[in-house]
Amino acid sequence: MVFDRLANTVTKHYKLIIVIWVALLLLSVPAMIGLGDVVSYDTEMTSGDRNESTIAAEIIADNFQGSVANSTVIIVLQSDDMTTTEARDFVLELENDLASADLAYMENIGSIYAYSGTALYMAVNEL
Repeated sequence: MVFDRLANTVTKHYKLIIVIWVALLLLSVPAMIGLGDVVSYDTEMTSGDRNESTIAAEIIADNFQGSVANSTVIIVLQSDDMTTTEARDFVLELENDLASADLAYMENIGSIYAYSGTALYMAVNEL
């Protein structure tokens, strides 16, 4: 009932409503132009240097070089000889451990050994 009356008023007086909106918009333009002189925002004007967000930002800056959404994590293993069977077994075990872990947002795990196994399998199938 209330919405019916409101709808009827809007449909009957739509031109007046448009004129009122335009007038309000024009009256608000001077206020918007001077807004930059009145409002001042500075991240250094906080209540103190030891609030939680500042402490968290310092921890992130100290411990992480950067954070990018949907980024790639690369684990580099170093050894005198990474072609040994022990190195291969370690990498494959690490890959299996990561695959079985419940890691949020993990989409894919790969290593040279997994890719070489796939390439070898495809080559054998071609014979």
